Amino acid sequence: MGGVEIHEISNSANLCHHSVIYFYYHRNMENKIAVKAFLALGQESRLNVFRLIVQKGDVGLTPKDIVEVLGIPNATLSFHLKELLQADLIVVERVSRNLFYRPNPNIINELSAFLMDNCCGGKSCVPVVIKPIATSSPQEHQAPSNIKPIGTS
Repeated sequence: MGGVEIHEISNSANLCHHSVIYFYYHRNMENKIAVKAFLALGQESRLNVFRLIVQKGDVGLTPKDIVEVLGIPNATLSFHLKELLQADLIVVERVSRNLFYRPNPNIINELSAFLMDNCCGGKSCVPVVIKPIATSSPQEHQAPSNIKPIGTS
């Protein structure tokens, strides 16, 4: 997922226009790659397959391993693996008679960077810490003395 490239143009009046078009074109390409990946992950079983493959990392998994863990039928798993491969989210390697599926770390890192691009207004992101509400004494929850409960005089 690249950045903005500005090429020199002899006519400086066209520089701004060319830069905007170049930026727009390349940002769309980034968006298209991200959309393709997110669409591939937008199905629950496929997301589970992907997460399992990511958990195994460079060790990889065979389709048999995935079926054993997730219980997905072979034909369905084959379809999901094909979709993940087409989105470049995983890679496959044949070792003897076995296929090993592994995560594609490059695209995963690029997607993370894509999501975090310009996060927090360009500042370093700081995790938000939510503090629990302090417990209070029962007296703090009592109504003021001039307010009477409903149904009393």
